[in-house]
Amino acid sequence: MTASPTFTETFTVTADNPLLHGHVVYGRSLLPGVGYVDLVLQVLARHGHPMPEVELRNLTILAPLVAGPGEAVLTTVEGRPATGGGWRIEVRSRRPQDTDDVLHAVVTAHHRGPVAFTERLPLPLQGVTRRTTMDEIYTWCREYELFHSGLMKLGGAVHHRPGDWIAELELAPEHQSSTGAFLFHPALFEAGLLGGGVALGMLHGDNDGPGLYLPLMFDRFRAAGPLGGRCYVRVPADSVRRDDELIRLVVEFYDEAGQKVAEVGQFVAKRIRAVGALDVRGGTPAASSPVPASAAAPVVDSPVVSAVLRELVGSRLGMSADAV
Repeated sequence: MTASPTFTETFTVTADNPLLHGHVVYGRSLLPGVGYVDLVLQVLARHGHPMPEVELRNLTILAPLVAGPGEAVLTTVEGRPATGGGWRIEVRSRRPQDTDDVLHAVVTAHHRGPVAFTERLPLPLQGVTRRTTMDEIYTWCREYELFHSGLMKLGGAVHHRPGDWIAELELAPEHQSSTGAFLFHPALFEAGLLGGGVALGMLHGDNDGPGLYLPLMFDRFRAAGPLGGRCYVRVPADSVRRDDELIRLVVEFYDEAGQKVAEVGQFVAKRIRAVGALDVRGGTPAASSPVPASAAAPVVDSPVVSAVLRELVGSRLGMSADAV
């Protein structure tokens, strides 16, 4: 298809969508936060911009995309030329009974030459000091009312080494055929974040208070190709930064042969302390209680988003965040 400067696609999302059906938080079927990455990449590809030639910057998640039983949520992806080049893309939705759209995510996309990574992950893995299975991680998630099933529940394990955490992941046999439905498979992506960094601190006795971390921002994303049905996700230990509100880490993706295929320059997640943050359309929230770590999108306040953006821009320009 010929590349177009402006594009819009609208489609229907229901709770039966395998991404939402297999990812339930406090009884709500939510699109995993990583799902926005594949969604935007697919729309861009249909409009003449293949994934290896696209760089996503500052993909910021503003509100969860929730589909209740029997609901048909009209979801729109719209891209327009951005002032600084590329496209500003919005993901928003509306139910038939709604009077206003809900803005779920925004991202800037830039066209680049085809990316080719040269890094390789030496296999088999050496120097592993601890191993955590994905079953253990999913069991822990269920204690916080985050349930994975179907497409979203993977096999594999996380290998802990002094310098990194590496999640070795594989789609269930009955879901191997799903690889053709995605450009960058959200189930592998989400499991990599859970196993490679987001959940492990809490899993191994490092819980520093109520409320867990949900995705807020992907600073930069590039992919040379798909993940296939089996992959490795690496988080360098020295890239992880966590405080009372935010966690930051770098994420690298390798195919089953150990060839690097993608990277997230910096992933940022925000601590969410109340389950009511998952209710963005005025529904009746559950009783106030800690919200589980998941790849669902939190509702975030604009000062937090602005502060993170200033910090990221400042790091690129070599100046303090206050000067941006």
